[in-house]
Amino acid sequence: MKQKILHIFYKLLGALARRYLKRWKPIVIGINGSVGKTSCRMIITDILKHYLPHDEIYTSPKNFNGELGMSLAIFKIEHWWASRSAMFGALWKTFVLAFFSRKKPYDVTILEYGIDTPGEMSFLLSIVKPHISVLTKIDAVHSLQFGNPQEIAKEETKLQVWTLETCFINEDDSYGRSLRDKVNVDILRYDTNESDDKEISVRYNNYKLVPHGKTIGSSSDIAIGIKKHHITTNILGKFNHGYIAVGLAIADIVHHKLHGQDCTPADGKTKLDLHLQAGRMTVFEGIHNSVIIDSSYNASPLSMKGAINDLYRIQKEVLPDHKIVLVLGDMRELGEWEEQHHRELAGYLSQYGDTIMLLGATTGKYTVDELKKLWYPMQNVHHFTHYDKLGSALKELLTNNSDDNYLLLFKGSQNTIFLEEAIKYILQDPIDEERLTRQWDWRAQKKESVMRNIR
Repeated sequence: MKQKILHIFYKLLGALARRYLKRWKPIVIGINGSVGKTSCRMIITDILKHYLPHDEIYTSPKNFNGELGMSLAIFKIEHWWASRSAMFGALWKTFVLAFFSRKKPYDVTILEYGIDTPGEMSFLLSIVKPHISVLTKIDAVHSLQFGNPQEIAKEETKLQVWTLETCFINEDDSYGRSLRDKVNVDILRYDTNESDDKEISVRYNNYKLVPHGKTIGSSSDIAIGIKKHHITTNILGKFNHGYIAVGLAIADIVHHKLHGQDCTPADGKTKLDLHLQAGRMTVFEGIHNSVIIDSSYNASPLSMKGAINDLYRIQKEVLPDHKIVLVLGDMRELGEWEEQHHRELAGYLSQYGDTIMLLGATTGKYTVDELKKLWYPMQNVHHFTHYDKLGSALKELLTNNSDDNYLLLFKGSQNTIFLEEAIKYILQDPIDEERLTRQWDWRAQKKESVMRNIR
């Protein structure tokens, strides 16, 4: 009965959101994929605000997506709690906005099309089909619900098939590449693996706008637009640098739609101060001169490997005297691929980690076992079932070896792992706890309830 009521609520909210968008006709940009959606969305939003300062650009500051969250984001509802009063309040507010509001809410909105069940993308597309879409990467996350990555890809890529004007597709994603003959609008391809970095803060972005049906080649006559940007930015990660290139291209497209001309220079140097949500490659100062990279919001096999690659590059190019500590949690919702991906992770860790700290039952069962088979020195591997024991061990490691410098990466799935709580034990400035993910009161109560059964 409860599920039926929720389904009706989502449909009513979605119908009101559809009417609201039809009434005001903003440019809609949709972001989807298994990994990197929120970071991509926030980066594109910041770039649009930078280059279109006189237009109203909006995206939800929260991680709102899916059959409930996307509708809330459309109406700029930024606070939500699950209760009957909240449901009735939301329906009343959105009804008034859909039928009686007199002010256009935004010129451009960036929506996150997040799915975790079959059929959900079709529902989101029934609310609004985007003018521009960006596919990040498709991974095995949510295989538990879908059955296999191919079914995930089939549902995810509906967004690109139904995009109205322009698709950005990641050339590093095999599922994205398969869309070439299925999409009837212009395809703009980008990559998130190729890097020409000289410093961590500098990225040279090249992108080409390619007409539908043609591939990127060496001859310049294929591309309908080529620009080179020298970008200085405050964020880390190859994936994020690729999304900056996408954001620059979208800024030109949107500015041209609204004002009839491009807005980014043909060859220019730009400093971009970008903002990611908590737990997504955030840098903190740790105790005893350690450096913490917090990517604890969530994890999948692709994002885990990408974060480790970024950490290794940072260490080699910027902090060569720092030892690497990989603090990693279980990866969830992988279904029958759970063992395979956690064993494959061991091979990755054995190449990069000086010390490996693991949290969760699945890494303990599969990753630790595989590290033993790889003859990795097991005195450098430590496994924990509770974040407070992990945090205490990290504090002890850094304190007992205070003459050494350490670079630590935190990454894991969010459900019952709570890696962010272990970070608190080694922050140099306790005020930084406010910048960690999942810190509001009801989350703290949930964490304590879950972990009480593990102690």
